[in-house]
Amino acid sequence: MRVTFAQARSAYSALQAIGGADGAGRLRYPLPPAAHARVLALLRALARGSTLPELAKTTGRSERTVLRHLARLEREGIQIARPPSGGTRERGVYRLRDQRLASALALTEGRE
Repeated sequence: MRVTFAQARSAYSALQAIGGADGAGRLRYPLPPAAHARVLALLRALARGSTLPELAKTTGRSERTVLRHLARLEREGIQIARPPSGGTRERGVYRLRDQRLASALALTEGRE
């Protein structure tokens, strides 16, 4: 399957939003390779749809830290569908709302 220009642009915009690059493709501040890999893993897990414990396991961070990262991504313009909060014991699923971005991230899975 081929990645369209719009999908590639959406994936680049997501990385740009978290501080990865400026408009010319240069790094604004270098992310350590491990941090870059964790952010990509988080975005890919969101593209698949994951619970908070799954996101924490994927990134190797605590649930509280993952929630802070999700809030930062939202502040930067990445739309995340959060599970409804309330008196339920079931774990809700977090997902990316932008289906083009989710598709682009799914196509890059396992290409590192």
